[in-house]
Amino acid sequence: MPAAKPHAARRLWAAGVLGVVLPTLLFCALALYGALQSRAQYEQRAELLAQNMAGAIDRSVSANLEKIDLALSAIVDHLERQLTVGELDLDAARANVRSQIARRVELEGVRVTDKAGVGILGPDLDRLPVVSFADREWFQVQRDQSDAGFTMSRPLLSKVRQQWIVSFSRRYRTSDGQFAGAVSAAVPLDYLTQQLRAVDLGPHGAVALRDRRARWGSARCRPSCW
Repeated sequence: MPAAKPHAARRLWAAGVLGVVLPTLLFCALALYGALQSRAQYEQRAELLAQNMAGAIDRSVSANLEKIDLALSAIVDHLERQLTVGELDLDAARANVRSQIARRVELEGVRVTDKAGVGILGPDLDRLPVVSFADREWFQVQRDQSDAGFTMSRPLLSKVRQQWIVSFSRRYRTSDGQFAGAVSAAVPLDYLTQQLRAVDLGPHGAVALRDRRARWGSARCRPSCW
């Protein structure tokens, strides 16, 4: 009988240890599970918020770009109608360009080039020596790609006003479908950045606009996110 007492004591000690350790392990497991669930829910909410924010920005920017494209298309149509009956009437074309700029306050200016890339119409061009846009990527794309359509450039330093801009462009054609030149709408980079300031990014948020080739267009970031 005396020999059984140590064995019973050990069983009692083991039961006591298990009674303490198992609840502790269970508590830790539940705490870890709860933390993982909370993190997953937080990530889901953050992802949903980001998707909603991206959708709102996309709709806003797309609406503005559509209006710019309509302005360019109106100028292209006007130029091509003139070319179907003869040479360009620069006075009439100039009046048409000015009317389009007046309707879109965000446009820094509209430039019309000939087929060689020389600017022939646009604000401030009259007071400057000959300005060539032949070295601009947007002009080369319009010249070399007949199906380029409405294109957006990377940020550029304006040759006319010496400010950072993004150029949107379209080509216009002669009566037989040949390349006649390009029409470009310059939008100040500051304007695009201002469009992003209305977005509540939170203390660590950042947002950027890129073109279809993932090239940077404009960005906004709170100082705390750097």
